[in-house]
Amino acid sequence: MRQVDEISTQASQAVADCADLAGLDAVRVQFLGKQGELTAVLKGLGQLSAEERPLAGKAVNEAKRSLEGLDRKS
Repeated sequence: MRQVDEISTQASQAVADCADLAGLDAVRVQFLGKQGELTAVLKGLGQLSAEERPLAGKAVNEAKRSLEGLDRKS
């Protein structure tokens, strides 16, 4: 899913650019928070076909785990 890849790349770059914990928390909220970009993609899964839904859900969950791992490494 290209949209998930783009968001993941943006989030990884934003984490790399963070200078402090406050900035890191802002990135977490922007991408993983209740109104975050990846959360919005998850909310839109219901509009996909039954064949696309599991693949898209897996891609989003993998991206979330990856970003959460970046958060812990910083």
